[in-house]
Amino acid sequence: MCFPALLAPLGALFGTGAGAAAGAGAAAGGAAAAGGGLGTALSLLGTGLSVVGGLQAGQQAEKVGEYNAKISENNALADQQRAQYEAGLIRDDKKRILGTQLAAQAANGLSVSSGSPVAVLGDTSGNAEMDVLARLYGGESSAMANRNQAALSRAEGKAQKNASIIGAGTTLLTGLGKMAGNRQALRYGV
Repeated sequence: MCFPALLAPLGALFGTGAGAAAGAGAAAGGAAAAGGGLGTALSLLGTGLSVVGGLQAGQQAEKVGEYNAKISENNALADQQRAQYEAGLIRDDKKRILGTQLAAQAANGLSVSSGSPVAVLGDTSGNAEMDVLARLYGGESSAMANRNQAALSRAEGKAQKNASIIGAGTTLLTGLGKMAGNRQALRYGV
């Protein structure tokens, strides 16, 4: 393997050329300086991989948050649709019950236009409508909880992405700082 070719981009980054790194290695007896250059190259590679991995993890966390948000939004819509369907069933039952009551009252010779029979029909209708409203309210409450969960999932995904960017920056600066320190130690023979 040709180490000077591998070290050329790294040497440019740290202010030395591949020739200078190779010449310094030969002048210093080979092994120590070449090991320092290889160590710097490996350190730079490790730092780069760590930075890229951290950024990719953040992007993936954001995608997971968005996916979870979509699921919660779909659940919210399903809750609303289910509540509307069930409210429709309650209204249908109310119509059947009112029809049955009306027929029974008429069969018994009661006047269905005034008095107690009208009050009974009104109570039945009012109670059924309260059931409808309670079911719709329950569906809307559940839908709101799912929409809130969707917002939370998105916020968590974005926060994890931002944290990964900060972590990647920290890793990059720490890695470059260590490499600079190692370069100084090699330069002064420490």
